[in-house]
Amino acid sequence: MAHDNRYYVRVGAHTLPASHFLVEAIHARRGQRSPFLRHLVRRKPESSGVIQIGILCLNNAPALDVEFSLDPIPPFMANTQFPLTATVITYDNPYYFDFHILTMNDGGYGVFSIVISYSDMSGRKFSTSLAVDVDKQLGPNFGVGGINEMRGVEQSINSIAEAIRNKR
Repeated sequence: MAHDNRYYVRVGAHTLPASHFLVEAIHARRGQRSPFLRHLVRRKPESSGVIQIGILCLNNAPALDVEFSLDPIPPFMANTQFPLTATVITYDNPYYFDFHILTMNDGGYGVFSIVISYSDMSGRKFSTSLAVDVDKQLGPNFGVGGINEMRGVEQSINSIAEAIRNKR
């Protein structure tokens, strides 16, 4: 910014005032250089009986030397050696790890945090802690392994069908 509170750009051999759009675009680009990582809880696409946690990069800046651990470590993951590491996570290459088979836990999974530490291309360090509530974030299972979760829906439909038949 110059002394007259305006931004200028070089265009060839000339210096011209920068438009508001150009200044905003430069500031927006500057903000996207830092990786923005978040987690995702899902069922494994190939096997709906397996739960995965994914670490996703939500912008185009790669995250390097990513380490993540759980706090507190849930009892069903007591045998896992933390922290887990990934050399790089990008928008196109998220990191998923299988962490549980659905049939192993009939009760709730509880709430725990995933702590993610990583750096960007400039070597700046970042750390974030995100709450994981598997019961809320997973949602119902309508896939092959979700027969038990659909049993209540099936019983409700059968009772509605029975009521309709009895009214005739």
